[in-house]
Amino acid sequence: FRECLESVLAEDQRFDVKSVDHTDPGELETFDREESDVFLIDLNLPGELAVELTRRIRQQLERAKLLLLAFASSQDSLIDCIAAGAHGCILDTSSLADLEAAIERVFRGETFCSQEIVQTMFDRLAQTASDAPWRRRAESVDLTPRELEVVELISGRLSNKEIAKKLSLSVYTVKNHVHNILETLQV
Repeated sequence: FRECLESVLAEDQRFDVKSVDHTDPGELETFDREESDVFLIDLNLPGELAVELTRRIRQQLERAKLLLLAFASSQDSLIDCIAAGAHGCILDTSSLADLEAAIERVFRGETFCSQEIVQTMFDRLAQTASDAPWRRRAESVDLTPRELEVVELISGRLSNKEIAKKLSLSVYTVKNHVHNILETLQV
């Protein structure tokens, strides 16, 4: 599939197409030195490889744009790839013309997302918002100002050790705050 896609896109003079075989570690190293403008990353790669590639490319080639090729079953890692710096996402069922348009838009610095993916994400967001009884419970519970600080730092994905350092507390004090928060919120 990768070779076919590379062949079709290479016919278009607007694109200088190179492909990398993710199963060959030597080839993965070559993209580090390439000055490619747009990377098309398959979200269906094994494990967290798509997320790792996205993160790695964004760190090493800041100006590069990343477009994700999503299969219907691979949308779970989409959010992680977007957080890692992807600029767009297109479904594998899209036409070649749609893919070329998406590449062009991402190349110009715009974001792109297939309508079907947008719909799926809105559906998930609506479900998540409606399935959040803990939020209403949290809003009705009184937490101390320090516990609120800890909750805010937890929501930023900081570890207990990082929270302790940021608030100039011991790790044990942070653990006590976390325990009290969980008990108060009944989670």
